[in-house]
Amino acid sequence: MFIVCVDMQSKIPKPMDIEKAHPLTFARIGDGTVNSLGTALAQELIRFNNLLKVVSSSLVELTRGIKGLVVMSSALEKMFNSFLIQKVW
Repeated sequence: MFIVCVDMQSKIPKPMDIEKAHPLTFARIGDGTVNSLGTALAQELIRFNNLLKVVSSSLVELTRGIKGLVVMSSALEKMFNSFLIQKVW
């Protein structure tokens, strides 16, 4: 089980960097506003980056729980059991 957590941690992508987007993606139009696609994309990138942080920290805590370094909370135990039976909860 420990190996599965470590493997999943290694596969988590790095957070997306808005600064590396194409310049036209978040370009301002004539009246100074960003186009609606750029606005929606920026919001979704923020949400996705937050999700990556939560998944990464959860896997770290689960790994520590499996090693016995921290007490397994009910949420970590549910995650552990879901890994065992390969079920999304």
